[in-house]
Amino acid sequence: MVREIFQKLAVVVASIIIGLILVELLSALLIPPYPNFELRPTTFNVSGYNSWGLRDSERTFEKNASTTRILFIGDSFLEGGFCDNTIPGYTQEKLQGVYNRTNVECVNLGVSGTGPREYFYRWRTVGEKMSPDEVLLFFYCGNDFVDVPYDQQPLPLIDERPLPSLLGDIMPHLTWLLVNRLRLSESQTGIKPPSDEWNILEGIRQEPYEKGVSDLAEYMHEYYRPEIPKDKIQEILMRGGENFWGQLVNRNRDQEHLQGWLVNQIIDQGIWDDQSSKGYTRESAKPNMNEVDATASYLIELAKEAKERNITFAVYIEPMAEDVDPFYNSIRAPWYSNGFPFADTMRVQKTALVDKLVSSGVTTIDLTTVLQGVNSTYRVTDMHWDEKGHDIVSSKVASDIDRSLG
Repeated sequence: MVREIFQKLAVVVASIIIGLILVELLSALLIPPYPNFELRPTTFNVSGYNSWGLRDSERTFEKNASTTRILFIGDSFLEGGFCDNTIPGYTQEKLQGVYNRTNVECVNLGVSGTGPREYFYRWRTVGEKMSPDEVLLFFYCGNDFVDVPYDQQPLPLIDERPLPSLLGDIMPHLTWLLVNRLRLSESQTGIKPPSDEWNILEGIRQEPYEKGVSDLAEYMHEYYRPEIPKDKIQEILMRGGENFWGQLVNRNRDQEHLQGWLVNQIIDQGIWDDQSSKGYTRESAKPNMNEVDATASYLIELAKEAKERNITFAVYIEPMAEDVDPFYNSIRAPWYSNGFPFADTMRVQKTALVDKLVSSGVTTIDLTTVLQGVNSTYRVTDMHWDEKGHDIVSSKVASDIDRSLG
């Protein structure tokens, strides 16, 4: 009797294992190939992107012995989606044209919507296999801070690739498919806009001021902020006046776009101005040292692994537009009449992070030094560098690389 039970149990277990193997094999046929699925959590097939899903030239893991390979790791500031080229692309052009460094290749591993955890595991799963000579990590102080250190991060059941997870370690292809098809990234934020949001907001962007603001308020109320009346949302958006809306006109370069996440931030700032701003001063901003320490742990560990492989490593700090661009601030000023505590907090956290990295021996370059006080280096609708910002930053990076190569 006992033997029969064990035999049936063995059959069930074997059937489950075989089933899981078949599901994993089938999933592999339905997702992008390696390393694409380790780099992007979503299907991405857009002009200007390579087969790895990156805004870059086609790459291989093998490196020419005579070539100096430099990896750029970061988020949307490196992807540079709305500009003619990327920071790595412009940097390589300057290295070749200004410094005659024709044997240097700048590889772009920038993926929008990612942070230090993804940067670290992107390095481990893809970056280190490319045998780079240098790794330059770009950190945005506006949203890159994390609150759990590298060595204390729990292993979840499922997570976006390349982040580790219980299911991902066993069935990486199925993990990617589930995250992609179920839109798990969006569900984790509690906000799930329609899949054609881009087209909807592009249509609104091109409407006259009053109609556009009204339609935008209705859209934001329906998909982002149902708890706030449409009239209140509209009142907040109209604080920017036609000056802000005028930035949305059609252009040949540096086209500005409406994006749901940005408009949602404007609404949050408007609510804070109305309800919570009494007595606030910039001097009251304090760094969250738990976030500073947790964030630094990933960057320091990556620097350690690079050093063990005799790879030059540096962190570039991307400042928030509020800290450096006077024109940007003039456009956004109507929403910051009572201060902007988020930017003030991120500013002091940035300083604390730089201090911690430098004291740990990590080469750290704060790009505030080259952007401070220069007008129109950031796009006013999404807080990323425009063409002018790209030119300034890539010139700085190219100069640093040329100096490091001797």
